[in-house]
Amino acid sequence: MALSYNISHTADNQASVYVRWGMGMTDSTVTYCGWNIDDITFTGVPVCLGDLDGDNDTDHADLGILLADWGCEFDCVGDLDGDDDTDHADLGILLADWGCPS
Repeated sequence: MALSYNISHTADNQASVYVRWGMGMTDSTVTYCGWNIDDITFTGVPVCLGDLDGDNDTDHADLGILLADWGCEFDCVGDLDGDDDTDHADLGILLADWGCPS
């Protein structure tokens, strides 16, 4: 039996995600031979650090957003490093991430 679970509501934008299995309720009426879990696959969409327009890539559109926001010092759209401004550090992050996903 193959099962699939979408955990994106919990896993998206998280640095770490832990998954565990539980056996559930059991009693003495049934004896099982043990765990039969195999062929586990986790898939996801790569996180592009320079993605400012939300389209899951880092390209010229993101560069345009960053440059239009250049010099911003509060609540900045182009702030990629979380320091509340858009400057050379943010540009470095975007350029290092250029072409993501690859």
